[in-house]
Amino acid sequence: MESGETRGFEARLETVLTDPRLPAAITDYAQRFTALYGEPKAVSIMGDLGRFAVVAALFSLPSPVIQAAFIRHIGPDLAGRARIASHLATLRECGAVEPLTGGRRAQPIVPTGWLEGWMVGWLAAMVLPARPWWDSPAPAPDLSRALLATYLGQILAANRSGLTAFATVPGVRRMMSLMGGHLFMLELFLASANLESIGAPVAFSRRAFAARFGVSRAHAVDLAAEAEGLGWMIRQGDGHIVLTSAFARDVRRWSAIHFVLATDTQTGSLLAVMGELPDANI
Repeated sequence: MESGETRGFEARLETVLTDPRLPAAITDYAQRFTALYGEPKAVSIMGDLGRFAVVAALFSLPSPVIQAAFIRHIGPDLAGRARIASHLATLRECGAVEPLTGGRRAQPIVPTGWLEGWMVGWLAAMVLPARPWWDSPAPAPDLSRALLATYLGQILAANRSGLTAFATVPGVRRMMSLMGGHLFMLELFLASANLESIGAPVAFSRRAFAARFGVSRAHAVDLAAEAEGLGWMIRQGDGHIVLTSAFARDVRRWSAIHFVLATDTQTGSLLAVMGELPDANI
């Protein structure tokens, strides 16, 4: 794919949307993420957009980080003051961060080695499935702590500036705001066999989803209800669901947008293309 300097966002998006390699790339993305979130602590650490924002700030701010710095760095649309404080407490309880000396609110923290390694895996899952649309012959990036900090810093800065790229898929934004909603969408995609089973009954177990990702069965039921409300799926009475064309349309468009922006972010040009994005809030 040509760079954002020579082709606009909409043209690059159309290239990805019409590329026959798109379903395989979504499968690569979905498999990487569902495997990554098989870690027992993962959903509680990064299971929705608010939790993601706190962890993103932890890695993109100069280390060590105090609570007040999180509040200044994260846009209020992603996580407010109370949400930040609550999630920092969760990170401490999970052993994902280590406190240094200081009072609790002013106590600086750093990520543990486990969280840093897990986040480098997250970076790989974000970046590598977009390989079909990298500038050719672009080398594979060095999946390092430095690239992770740059990548996450751009995402937070873009959101503070009013990132609008996902305005056309509000249902996906809604699901990703819910604990485990991103994973639920990806599990639906994997159940669809690369979207080849749209409109046909496919097996899907809410109980298995809950067990795999460490959420309650009641929460899995709520996520299924959200997906039904979005018109993504129709429940059958025998452990099967029917995924709809609306689901296929949303997941394809969201994924294509992600692959375009992941390429821009990997190369450090996300903020430079902000002016090309649709004039609406996500």
